[in-house]
Amino acid sequence: MKQQQNITLITTNAIGFPPFVFHRAIKFYDTEGNPVIIHRSTSGVEIVDYGTFMKGRHIISQEEYPIRYTFDPISIMQKDDKRFDWMNNNCEDFAYEVVEQTTGKPMKPHSPQRCLWIGITAVILLLMILVKL
Repeated sequence: MKQQQNITLITTNAIGFPPFVFHRAIKFYDTEGNPVIIHRSTSGVEIVDYGTFMKGRHIISQEEYPIRYTFDPISIMQKDDKRFDWMNNNCEDFAYEVVEQTTGKPMKPHSPQRCLWIGITAVILLLMILVKL
């Protein structure tokens, strides 16, 4: 089997959450050519086969990136000891860090979804203040 040349950043629906909340993960291929996913869940970094991951999910978008540096999903999983945190260490943060570290492509902000929710919350709070004036 030839060496892994690309990884794919996929965005799916987040199981158990409202339809406007998304989940990001990295798709790659194992040595037999089977699609595999590495992602951060609330219980930590996981590597699962693509079929298992996709149960109840649908693809919203996917972007392929050429690998420029070492991509070792087992090592990534073993070295990642950070706890899940909605605001500082979520699935987007993890997936974007993997893309940056393995492809050299800057991914800013690390959590566009978090930025969107912070922006929406700020607008709501501002409107609440203006209505009370």
